[in-house]
Amino acid sequence: MTKLCKRYIADIKAFFPIMGKQERKYLAKLADTIEDYCEEEGITSLEGLYANYGFPNEIVNTYFSISDSTDVMKRLRVNKWKKRVLIILFCSIIFISGSWGIITCLTYKTFQQEQAIYTETIIK
Repeated sequence: MTKLCKRYIADIKAFFPIMGKQERKYLAKLADTIEDYCEEEGITSLEGLYANYGFPNEIVNTYFSISDSTDVMKRLRVNKWKKRVLIILFCSIIFISGSWGIITCLTYKTFQQEQAIYTETIIK
């Protein structure tokens, strides 16, 4: 695959809000088609790809207009909740680790202060 084709596919990928199994299949088929077209026609600029396939945002809009919108909306909502849960989990882990570190430090300082000091006295 040429750099031009890779760049065009990367531009298309950037417009997808979610990248699921169906989107990866669609992009794989599209990449094969674009690669074959580039080899056959000897395309050397993005304008040639834009003229034949359209701009990346148009391709993504076409994909979503063809696909089931309720499924896409459901997947977007699920992704939103997954992100929220991961953020809450991450913040909880940081809070618990910080609390444990502070408690451990305070316990160590208390132990150091209460430690019995032994002095050796020599009786003659």
